[in-house]
Parts: sequence; structure tokens; C-alpha cells
Amino acid sequence: MRVATWNVFHGRSVPPTHADLLADFAAAIAARPWDVLALQEVPPWWSGPLGEATGAQVVATRTSRLRSVATPLQRLVGKADPERLGSAGAGSNLLLVRPEAGTVDRHVVHTLRWLPQRRVVHAVRLVRPAGRGIWIANLHAQNRPEAAAAADVIAALRTAARWAGDERLVLLGDFNLPDPQQLGGDAGYTWLHGERVDHVLGRGLRAGGEATAEVVAGPGGVQLADHRFVGVDVADAAVTV
Repeated sequence: MRVATWNVFHGRSVPPTHADLLADFAAAIAARPWDVLALQEVPPWWSGPLGEATGAQVVATRTSRLRSVATPLQRLVGKADPERLGSAGAGSNLLLVRPEAGTVDRHVVHTLRWLPQRRVVHAVRLVRPAGRGIWIANLHAQNRPEAAAAADVIAALRTAARWAGDERLVLLGDFNLPDPQQLGGDAGYTWLHGERVDHVLGRGLRAGGEATAEVVAGPGGVQLADHRFVGVDVADAAVTV
């Protein structure tokens, strides 16, 4: 199974293009190899279009504290020019599951903090064709101070481990830490791949195949988002998953 993570920067580019880039992000995501993809900082109105573009089931959780009242205005402004809202816009974290990855059996969410921004860890349990369960958890930790990021990562590691029990588990996303390996060791996690603050950790799994961290080009040669698209194949000791 190939898993990947990408913080999409609220649909913005580097340098700014001041335009709706949903179609460009959707095309870039659809063209890349992955079975399960974790996204962070996603405009909530992107869920449906991304699912249609990729043929994936989309499981979402909101990260904005303002849920329904501000959404129509945020959507109007954000679509016209995502730079006007930036990180103050409505946000969500998504897990995209292509059919080859299996069937979503369960979705769980845990709020890590409410201030200064709502941060969550959420996860899906996938049932594979062979009948074995595997959990995929998506995290976007607080970005500063570093102690807050570390606290979010530790809480997410423990929460995801409790959800998964003795089943295989991947925790990936934007950890806002350059090196989370020390945090995961005590909970039985192994660092599988990462680039800057975006990482993939696993329990009962190892990295297999090519690991990548790709700068994604957009229209006119700009960079889509300010993070790289990070992907890795995961496998256990006996069976490729």
C-alpha cells in the first residue's frame, strides 16, 4: 500500500497567484501514485471535487472553530482569492481512500486543542481484501512553539495507538517537528519516511519501495502549496499491504 501526505496550504501557491487553484491541485493529486492520502489545510468545499477527481472516498474533519456561520462567506472570498484569507480561512483535514486500499470500516476523531487553533487527529480503519485491518491516522500539529507541536504529536501517537489496538497503524501528516522519531519510539512506532516537518510513522509496518518528497508544480511554474508531497510504500514483515 502506498500512503502519502500533503499540506495544501489552504489552496495557495508559492509565489501567490491570487486565483482559485482547486482544479490544479485536484489534477496534481489525481496524477500521483497513492492508495491513501492524508491532506491538511484543505478548504472544506474541496472535499467533493477531490473525491470526484481521484475516484477516492473522502473522509473529512473540520479544523476551523467557526463551523457553519462563516462558511458561505469564507467560501466566497476563498474561491475568489485564497490569499485574502490565508490560514484564517475555514480549514479541514482529509483522508482520501482509493478502492484498491480497501473499505473504510470506521472513522474516529479526537480534538487535541482548541486554541489558538483547533487541532485534531482523525483516523480510518480499512478492511483489506484479505480481511486484515489497518488504521491510517492523519495529524496536523500546532506549529509553534515547538513544545506545543510535541505535545500534539505525543497525544496523537497515544490516541491512534489506542484506536488501533494490536492492528497495523500508520500515522502521517504535518507534525510541525523536524524529528519526531524520539517521540514515537516508546509507543512502538517506527519512522518510515519524512521531509522537513511532514512524516510517516508506522506500527507493525516497514517502508518498502521508493520513498519520495516532491515539489508540485502549478500553473506558470509556481509551486502548489508550501510543503512537498511525501509518499512511501508500507509493508509488514510477511505480506505487502
